[in-house]
Amino acid sequence: MSNRNFHIIKPALTGAVIALGFLVFIFGFFGNPKPIDFQWMVWPLIIVPVGGAIGGIFYSFIDQLNFKNTRISILANFFSVLLYLFLLVIAFAWVRDLPQ
Repeated sequence: MSNRNFHIIKPALTGAVIALGFLVFIFGFFGNPKPIDFQWMVWPLIIVPVGGAIGGIFYSFIDQLNFKNTRISILANFFSVLLYLFLLVIAFAWVRDLPQ
Protein backbone atom coordinates (compact mmCIF):
# COMPACT_ATOMS: atom_id res chain seq x y z
CA MET A 1 0.00 0.00 0.00
CA SER A 2 1.49 3.31 -0.98
CA ASN A 3 1.86 6.15 1.47
CA ARG A 4 -0.53 8.39 -0.51
CA ASN A 5 -3.38 5.87 -0.30
CA PHE A 6 -2.82 5.49 3.43
CA HIS A 7 -3.44 9.21 3.92
CA ILE A 8 -6.87 8.79 2.34
CA ILE A 9 -7.82 5.47 3.93
CA LYS A 10 -6.96 6.38 7.52
CA PRO A 11 -9.26 9.47 7.77
CA ALA A 12 -11.98 7.62 5.84
CA LEU A 13 -11.87 4.76 8.34
CA THR A 14 -11.78 7.20 11.25
CA GLY A 15 -14.82 9.07 9.93
CA ALA A 16 -16.67 5.81 9.27
CA VAL A 17 -15.92 4.46 12.77
CA ILE A 18 -17.09 7.71 14.39
CA ALA A 19 -20.29 7.61 12.33
CA LEU A 20 -20.86 3.94 13.18
CA GLY A 21 -20.30 4.67 16.86
CA PHE A 22 -22.79 7.51 16.66
CA LEU A 23 -25.27 5.16 14.98
CA VAL A 24 -24.84 2.58 17.73
CA PHE A 25 -25.28 5.30 20.37
CA ILE A 26 -28.49 6.59 18.75
CA PHE A 27 -30.00 3.11 18.43
CA GLY A 28 -28.94 2.20 21.95
CA PHE A 29 -30.31 5.37 23.52
CA PHE A 30 -33.50 5.89 21.50
CA GLY A 31 -34.20 2.38 20.29
CA ASN A 32 -35.02 1.24 16.80
CA PRO A 33 -37.77 3.47 15.32
CA LYS A 34 -38.92 0.91 12.75
CA PRO A 35 -39.73 -2.78 12.98
CA ILE A 36 -36.60 -4.85 12.72
CA ASP A 37 -36.18 -6.44 9.32
CA PHE A 38 -33.18 -7.16 7.16
CA GLN A 39 -33.37 -3.98 5.08
CA TRP A 40 -33.61 -1.70 8.11
CA MET A 41 -30.62 -3.38 9.72
CA VAL A 42 -28.34 -3.34 6.67
CA TRP A 43 -28.94 0.08 5.07
CA PRO A 44 -27.98 2.21 8.10
CA LEU A 45 -24.86 0.12 8.62
CA ILE A 46 -23.81 0.86 5.03
CA ILE A 47 -24.99 4.41 4.34
CA VAL A 48 -24.11 6.19 7.59
CA PRO A 49 -20.44 5.05 7.68
CA VAL A 50 -20.08 6.00 3.99
CA GLY A 51 -21.25 9.52 4.84
CA GLY A 52 -18.80 9.58 7.74
CA ALA A 53 -15.98 8.35 5.51
CA ILE A 54 -16.62 11.10 2.96
CA GLY A 55 -16.62 13.67 5.74
CA GLY A 56 -13.37 12.25 7.12
CA ILE A 57 -11.70 12.44 3.71
CA PHE A 58 -12.82 16.04 3.27
CA TYR A 59 -11.52 16.94 6.73
CA SER A 60 -8.19 15.30 5.89
CA PHE A 61 -7.87 17.29 2.66
CA ILE A 62 -8.61 20.56 4.43
CA ASP A 63 -6.26 19.66 7.29
CA GLN A 64 -3.38 19.07 4.85
CA LEU A 65 -3.62 22.61 3.50
CA ASN A 66 -0.99 24.78 5.12
CA PHE A 67 -2.63 27.97 6.33
CA LYS A 68 -0.26 30.69 7.54
CA ASN A 69 -2.99 32.57 9.38
CA THR A 70 -4.39 30.80 12.44
CA ARG A 71 -7.80 32.42 12.02
CA ILE A 72 -8.15 30.92 8.57
CA SER A 73 -6.98 27.56 9.91
CA ILE A 74 -9.56 27.65 12.72
CA LEU A 75 -12.27 28.67 10.25
CA ALA A 76 -11.32 25.89 7.83
CA ASN A 77 -11.40 23.29 10.64
CA PHE A 78 -14.75 24.61 11.83
CA PHE A 79 -16.29 24.29 8.37
CA SER A 80 -14.76 20.83 7.93
CA VAL A 81 -16.38 19.62 11.15
CA LEU A 82 -19.62 21.33 10.15
CA LEU A 83 -19.59 19.53 6.78
CA TYR A 84 -18.87 16.21 8.53
CA LEU A 85 -21.88 16.69 10.80
CA PHE A 86 -24.00 17.75 7.82
CA LEU A 87 -23.05 14.58 5.94
CA LEU A 88 -24.00 12.50 8.99
CA VAL A 89 -27.39 14.19 9.21
CA ILE A 90 -28.00 13.69 5.49
CA ALA A 91 -27.04 10.01 5.80
CA PHE A 92 -29.40 9.54 8.77
CA ALA A 93 -32.21 11.35 6.96
CA TRP A 94 -31.72 9.23 3.85
CA VAL A 95 -31.81 6.04 5.90
CA ARG A 96 -34.99 7.09 7.71
CA ASP A 97 -36.80 7.75 4.42
CA LEU A 98 -36.04 4.34 2.92
CA PRO A 99 -39.14 2.25 2.18
CA GLN A 100 -39.78 -0.72 4.44
